[in-house]
Amino acid sequence: MPCFLKQPPPSLHGVTVIGQGKAMTSPHTAASGILQPHGPYAHDLPGVVLLLMISYCVLADINFPTHTICNGSGRPKEYRADGVGIPALLDAILTLMPLDAYVENPVQLMDLTDGDKAKGFQVPVWEEYRKICDKHESVPVNFEKVERFEFYERAKKVYAIIHTGETAAYANILLKRGVC
Repeated sequence: MPCFLKQPPPSLHGVTVIGQGKAMTSPHTAASGILQPHGPYAHDLPGVVLLLMISYCVLADINFPTHTICNGSGRPKEYRADGVGIPALLDAILTLMPLDAYVENPVQLMDLTDGDKAKGFQVPVWEEYRKICDKHESVPVNFEKVERFEFYERAKKVYAIIHTGETAAYANILLKRGVC
């Protein structure tokens, strides 16, 4: 199952790979409330524990400069989920990790540039995120749109950035973990 972590291949030294492009499935059986690991990464339960301990994380689209932001001491840890879309990963993570109900905006999105706003550019993936977040939380979740370079600065302060295969424009999302 892709949300379980695997040791990186030698070519990605210092980067942890999640799922290596396998289809995302839910790690949780709703009826029993028991974790049901599946697939080749099912043995690596520490990955799930890691996701539950992260205070802030970014789910980054394919265009996000993850390696640049994570390169250096004191920077976020880089994880790879190549081939996995952010909506599927977000759904799986929120099955295990609640959002912070005590902050105004537990979800932050990279906002459109002024040029794209002037063109009327639409970001349909944001509505998918809203549906996923609202499905997992007891109250509607507030989202904040953050200017692109400010989003990069905030990303430098998170614990982990999970670089995905998401191809939708402006799909980057920053999550604040709540109390389990």
